[in-house]
Amino acid sequence: MTLNGSLKLTGPVLARIFLGQITRWNDPAITALNPGAAWAAQVGAGRSLHWRDGYPMSGYSWVLVSASQSSQATGKALVSLLGWLTGPGQSYAAALGYVPLPHAVQQLAAATLAQVTGPGSQPLTG
Repeated sequence: MTLNGSLKLTGPVLARIFLGQITRWNDPAITALNPGAAWAAQVGAGRSLHWRDGYPMSGYSWVLVSASQSSQATGKALVSLLGWLTGPGQSYAAALGYVPLPHAVQQLAAATLAQVTGPGSQPLTG
């Protein structure tokens, strides 16, 4: 039997993969969600796998930023870079083989970055 369609993962299973708690594709949590899927026949086994249209997962990268920056210049540069990456920079995603951030996530990033301030609570955006 071959894997027809998509690999099914739930939020909790995906979280356990990212946390390193699930490290094998034949983990019972994954096989329970994908009964009858013959992973080895479709993708292979061992350390060298043969993906069909790219890596079958996606996820966000996270950045932790202090809401109060100690340097106005450095804070402004940081907020500007992150604003470009999560906003206008998303126009480059498709050409580089990535999926752009959803518009709602871009808006959330902009709203969150607008809350970051410099010394004396001076705004860093705008």
